[in-house]
Amino acid sequence: MPVDNSDFYVELGVPKAATQDEIRQAFKALARRYHPDRNPEDVPTQEKFQRITAAYDVLSDPEKRQVYDRLGPLYHLDKAPPTADELGRFVTDTIGGIFKSHPRYRGGTDVETTLRLNLTEVLGCSKDIKVLRDVICTPCSGTGAKTASDKIVCSECEGKGRKSRFFRSPCASCDGKGYRILKRCSKCGGIGREETADTLTINVPGGVQQGQLLRVKGKGNAALGDKGNGDLLLSVQIQPHPILERRGRDIYCEIPLLWNEAILGVSLTIPTLEGTTQIRVPPNTPTHQLFRLTGRGLPDANNQSRGDLHIRVIVELPQSLTVQQEKLLQTLVEDLLPHQSPKRQDFEKHFSNS
Repeated sequence: MPVDNSDFYVELGVPKAATQDEIRQAFKALARRYHPDRNPEDVPTQEKFQRITAAYDVLSDPEKRQVYDRLGPLYHLDKAPPTADELGRFVTDTIGGIFKSHPRYRGGTDVETTLRLNLTEVLGCSKDIKVLRDVICTPCSGTGAKTASDKIVCSECEGKGRKSRFFRSPCASCDGKGYRILKRCSKCGGIGREETADTLTINVPGGVQQGQLLRVKGKGNAALGDKGNGDLLLSVQIQPHPILERRGRDIYCEIPLLWNEAILGVSLTIPTLEGTTQIRVPPNTPTHQLFRLTGRGLPDANNQSRGDLHIRVIVELPQSLTVQQEKLLQTLVEDLLPHQSPKRQDFEKHFSNS
């Protein structure tokens, strides 16, 4: 699990100027919330516990913390040197960050997940999905403090969150919040947000494509402060249908047709996206004949018009015959007149003249 790239101060919800006592209190509060014994089958929560444990291991050790403060995102738990790619990203992020507000108090981040649909749901539907995302902690209203009296104005920045009105760099004492926490919220451990598995109802538009990205505004991770929440990004994965095949807006289906049905004609019950319907197969229908049902396919991207449903019949011959059945068929063949097979007659005529 990648913990090297985590911001250890963010993981524990403490400012960079936090004392060892504040770091210890933060870890205890979070460990109670995310300990595996309390969440035995919750993998994301267990991963969160591993991250806060790694963060505490570094920040609680003065020597490790000193190295971490010097290297920041270039720090590796295994003490390996930073790679060239990491150095490049660090320089780019550092230069870009000069003109941006503190990353912990910008808008909430986006959440990406997969939206699995069956072919029928591509017509357009409402679908409930479970999403793991950060929401504002209800007991502390996002402050991270146990009670209102456990939140005091930061004396270093006088509640402004910045020491200078000319620069956007956050106050190191309160990490840009403008206040310090005396006692941490037992629900979120002082982070102000908590991970939760939300069930959201998603309105899926008709005609979505495989791999298409749907954006649901404001349903990502919650922001702290007055910034906006992140978005929910849904990558569409369409499950294959056992009978129907999608080709753009059109739907194709191959249906086995018994040889006697091909000769005599039959009324066939066929599948559609909305259930079943019937088509009339006329007598003497050749194999691979295509039938089209207009407007029974999928909608276009604007959900204004629909494609067609194409039915291809494949004449299926019997795989084995008894002796008696073979004799009956041979008698039938002998009774057939030559003009009843005009294509065979035409072939033999050209073949004999070649």
